[in-house]
Amino acid sequence: MELRQLSCFIVVAEELNFRRAAERLHISQPHVTRMIQALEEDLGAPLFTRTRRRISLAPAGQELLGGARDILARARAAKMQAQRAAAGEVGILELAFVSTAGVVLMPALVRAFRTQFPDVSLSLTAMTTLEQLQALREDRIQIGLLRIITDEPGLERRIVCEERLYAIVPDGHPRAEQPSIRIRDLRDEPLIVYPRADGPVVYDRIIDHCRYAGFEPSIVQECGHNQGMTGLVAAEVGIALAIGTPLSLAGNGVRVLNLTDDIPSWPLSLAWRVGRQSATATAFLNVADGMRFEGDAPMVVPQ
Repeated sequence: MELRQLSCFIVVAEELNFRRAAERLHISQPHVTRMIQALEEDLGAPLFTRTRRRISLAPAGQELLGGARDILARARAAKMQAQRAAAGEVGILELAFVSTAGVVLMPALVRAFRTQFPDVSLSLTAMTTLEQLQALREDRIQIGLLRIITDEPGLERRIVCEERLYAIVPDGHPRAEQPSIRIRDLRDEPLIVYPRADGPVVYDRIIDHCRYAGFEPSIVQECGHNQGMTGLVAAEVGIALAIGTPLSLAGNGVRVLNLTDDIPSWPLSLAWRVGRQSATATAFLNVADGMRFEGDAPMVVPQ
């Protein structure tokens, strides 16, 4: 039993006329007759009762008609679902992001993606850059939004925006009302930085900036997430040197200050494994390509 035979049978059953059925199907009448005969042979029962003047559905045909329509409807639905999956319109997409991206950037990307692909199920997880790199290698996530400085073997990446290094001070700090500060002004301050184990490149660059400013930093606390850093600063544990944007680093009881030093920005990139890009991942990257992010606090601007 083939789908084309069932489709032919349904049309004949609706027309109860082989000539009109052939016209609807855009095939010859003998071809229609042969397909119905082959279907009847396969089932071992006549589907139509034929007389000189008319045909009508036989009991087997009456029973088959509803099932045939259901089978064809299911086949069309399966085809459509497969086509949607191939286009990235349905499925599951596992994403990870660094904490700074969870305030503005990732929500903006997710909103734009959901608008175009509402039937894709998203799994979102906050991870450090090192955790994301490991998760990508192990296929636990499909795309990471991470802070990566150099090319990583086996990964493709696309820079989305640039972040900067800021100083976060408590509201009561003598410099809290200033819009900016120099790194060398932090010489005698207790500092909160990221753990080196979470990102050696990030840690080493921040420490190097302090040393270049002429002092060895006095580190009183390490913290892997900006939200945690903000809380520690608000509790007056120390001053944090954190990467992000003023909006992503803001919090109650703290002020985010620009650093006037000539410090390179930090690229925030989307990354995925070479040759392992799913249709849903491709769709997400296409949405990201259709957006751009501007300013200290990235805003989505239609291109």
